Amino acid sequence: YVGVVAVPTSFLAFALVFTQRMPRIPRHARAWLAIEPLLTVALLWTDPWHGLFFGGVRSAEPGAILSGGVWFWVNVVYSYGLVLATLVILVQALLRAPRFQRLQVSTVLAGAAMPILGNAVGLLKISPFPNLDITPVAFTITALLFYIGLFRFHMLDIVPIARSLVIESMNDGILVLDERNRIVDINQQACRLMEIQQIEPLGQPAGEIIPNWPEMVERYPGEQRYQDILPPRDPHGRYIEVHVTPIHTKEQNLAGRLAILRDITEKMRAEEDLMRMNADLQKKIEEIESLQSVLREQAVRDPLTGLYNRRYMEEILEQELAYAERNGLPVGVIYLDVDHFKQINDQHGHQSGDVALQGLGRLLQHLTAGGDLPCRVGGDEFVVLLPGTEVEAARLRAEQVRQEFARLSPTFLDGQVRATLSLGISAYPTHGQHGDDLLRAADQAMYRAKGSGRNQVAVYQV
Repeated sequence: YVGVVAVPTSFLAFALVFTQRMPRIPRHARAWLAIEPLLTVALLWTDPWHGLFFGGVRSAEPGAILSGGVWFWVNVVYSYGLVLATLVILVQALLRAPRFQRLQVSTVLAGAAMPILGNAVGLLKISPFPNLDITPVAFTITALLFYIGLFRFHMLDIVPIARSLVIESMNDGILVLDERNRIVDINQQACRLMEIQQIEPLGQPAGEIIPNWPEMVERYPGEQRYQDILPPRDPHGRYIEVHVTPIHTKEQNLAGRLAILRDITEKMRAEEDLMRMNADLQKKIEEIESLQSVLREQAVRDPLTGLYNRRYMEEILEQELAYAERNGLPVGVIYLDVDHFKQINDQHGHQSGDVALQGLGRLLQHLTAGGDLPCRVGGDEFVVLLPGTEVEAARLRAEQVRQEFARLSPTFLDGQVRATLSLGISAYPTHGQHGDDLLRAADQAMYRAKGSGRNQVAVYQV
């Protein structure tokens, strides 16, 4: 009878391990499961002293124990309860198992059914052999079926893995919806990502129990595959990457959809930080380029008038002369100076002199054409380069500057001073082949204009 009481408990333990509901039976569980079998065997052996097991009912001949006292029926109820629980576990495993594993589970169920059926026949007293327990005979059939399962269907080589071990251990959230957007299956990770608080969401409309993204159900209609990122609804929320795949029946009808949810918050935060760093870096680069541009301008411009300085003028003059030589073009030069500028500074102060120079600078910028280059070369001396301009055209331009300055100078100085200009003209290639020669010629012409009474234009004479 030791084997009789051990079979239901062992069968339950086997089913738990076989279906991976409990890959290893804990020690405390084994201790609890051993209590009833050990107590039953002890009461059976000591029955003459208390009669709890046989209850005075003993078969005339040795064989099956098919009736007895109180503990006999307690053992029957307990044992069949364990067997029933085991069968439920196996049936659930059969329904969930892949096709190649269903033969394994079916073999276990069939083998288990044989001794259960034999024992039930004996207890119900419908056996053709009243004093013979046919349960051991049924175990012969069980052994044969298990032999087939072991060597034909590799029953213990390929053990069914419970869904919970696969789905619940995944880092990704799994959400399965039917064609009416009801939740068919969902794992704990999906509940955590979607912030679902309901204890049993299965069978519920997804739009009613997903609080943070109720629009998700309507966001992915039809039978197409989708990949999207759900942004957080608050600064501390999660970014969820969603892959939606339609599920079809054998008839290619839409049966539902599978959504795989992945927490990509760290990735998105890193990308946002990188974008912010790139934006800051780009802003710094633009600031540096702007400062470099300002520095370049400051390096080539006169700070008082805003015109180009002497160094830049000499550089551009050489470039213009090289271009003019290649293309047979003239280059005009105007050298001008403010008459009696020292007296303006002495009588009215250096501030008035600066105002006069600034007014002259604005006038030159206004009167020169797009290709002309007005420059301040020092003190009250200015040069205007006129690419592509002959001597006579340069003289006319200089005369225009002289007249305008004489007319506008009182406005520069609040009517206190009327300043005039002396201007000298030279041109390439008539008056020189090099920049120094042209500047020297225009300077000499300017001094000749001063010597002739000032406030006039003079052309260099060879």
